[in-house]
Amino acid sequence: MTTLLFLVVAIIFMVLAIGLVRMQPRVVYWVASLYAVTAWEYPNFGTIGTFGGTTITLGDGLAVSLIVAGLLDARAVVRRFPPVAVIAGAVLVALLAISLVQGIATFGLGVAVNEARGFLYVLGILFWAVTRPWPQSEVVYAEKFLVIVQGVGLCVVGLYHVARYGLGGTADFVLVSGELSQTGRPLVSGQALLLTLCAVLALRLWQRNAQSRWVWLFGLFMVFVIVSQQRTVWLTALAVALVLLVRGPRALRQKLVLLFGVLLVGGVLVSAAQSSTSSIVAEFAGSASNTGTYSARLTSWIGLIVQSVGEGVLTVLFGAPFGHGFGRFEGVGRWVVFASHNWY
Repeated sequence: MTTLLFLVVAIIFMVLAIGLVRMQPRVVYWVASLYAVTAWEYPNFGTIGTFGGTTITLGDGLAVSLIVAGLLDARAVVRRFPPVAVIAGAVLVALLAISLVQGIATFGLGVAVNEARGFLYVLGILFWAVTRPWPQSEVVYAEKFLVIVQGVGLCVVGLYHVARYGLGGTADFVLVSGELSQTGRPLVSGQALLLTLCAVLALRLWQRNAQSRWVWLFGLFMVFVIVSQQRTVWLTALAVALVLLVRGPRALRQKLVLLFGVLLVGGVLVSAAQSSTSSIVAEFAGSASNTGTYSARLTSWIGLIVQSVGEGVLTVLFGAPFGHGFGRFEGVGRWVVFASHNWY
């Protein structure tokens, strides 16, 4: 009886959520930003309970609502994209669905869904986005919202972490609460990546209306991206900067050259300072030169490739089903289960 009541309540809330994300897309901005700024303290924010051995969160409900809302407006995808793109997207979704079904059958509902959750979130937000009508006014609102709410919010969170836990490096960890151990860096990799995207949006707004506040926010975001010491995100930001310098509008390229020059001079001055900042410079230098995680992931890939080949041609071509995990030996007697690389 309790299970039936739970399902009825869940269906009611799901219907309400589907209608809400279809009629009020700005709700999605708020929820996505809330998840972004809480990812350090609460990786599983919004936990509702467990069902079938898997944890159910508000994010799961939102992702399912976005997918269903996208399905209701799926004809928009057919109109907006060429048939090849539509077929390719459908094949990708089908393969992910098959992987999830195989994972549930092989490893159980809880393990398979937990591993598929990250893909479900990305799939939901992308599918919803490509089926929504995007008038120019809504695009501008979304850009400003993400820059001001999500971008500034992530900077505040990063500043709070530095003030409370200090500025940690790639090898530092802090105990947040209970058994949750988190990186000592001010932002996790996903937060730093989103902050990089917010910096790009700030540049876009600056180019559009030339208001100085957007370039100041861009500079602030890039400072926190650097301070985050997420080296994968550093490389991502560098790649984005190169693309903008090569392919961006001429007016933007001229402004970027001046802006990057100022940042470079500032960085040189800080590096040359012989004061308390020298420890910060040493921390950054250590983060940039530390190859521990790279070596671990390189070893991981070798082990996972050997394991994949041993499991047969289907695993080589399509991957293992969700729930399979990343467990492998690194060296003699060292069994590790963390993901072999940052998923994005």
